[in-house]
Amino acid sequence: MSEIDRERWDERYREREVGAPSWPKTFARVEAHVPTAGRALDVACGQGNASLWLAARGLRVTAIDVSPVAISTLTERAEALGLDGVTTRVVDLDVRPDDLGRFDLIVCHLFRDPSLDEWLIDHLADGGILALAALSEVGAEPGAFRVASGSLLSVFAAMQERGELIIIDHDEGDGVAWIACKRTVNERY
Repeated sequence: MSEIDRERWDERYREREVGAPSWPKTFARVEAHVPTAGRALDVACGQGNASLWLAARGLRVTAIDVSPVAISTLTERAEALGLDGVTTRVVDLDVRPDDLGRFDLIVCHLFRDPSLDEWLIDHLADGGILALAALSEVGAEPGAFRVASGSLLSVFAAMQERGELIIIDHDEGDGVAWIACKRTVNERY
């Protein structure tokens, strides 16, 4: 990611009010699948509402984002709430870290980079849950950062056909497409 993009995100987070710790409403239908123990990865975590909610639920959370401002805010919020199960890290997802390990839950809310799909699946533990949401053209105007109708489901349906995961639920509308999947036993590692 370019330095200009990082600065743009930093500026957005400086101006954005912090919300309450919460599971993204986008994934409300799959909240019952969210584990209460183990490891979680929050990709493009922003100011960490999901990270904090997951940590309060009992998960050890690794929260990554390109914005140092967002990561600083999240770190301060976790300390203020006494949540020591949150580890934060500034990460440019164009340069994917390989030292993260595997996770029982990976959440990536409203960030979409198709080149990350295999990387995300590779970091899911057997039986781990992936919850991924992206801006969508369904119910919104087409745009540079919006996925086409059915494209998110198509990608993960192909992974399901290969036996890598099972789709738990998915939907698209009102400008958002989302999917939740469960990792099957991976014989690659």
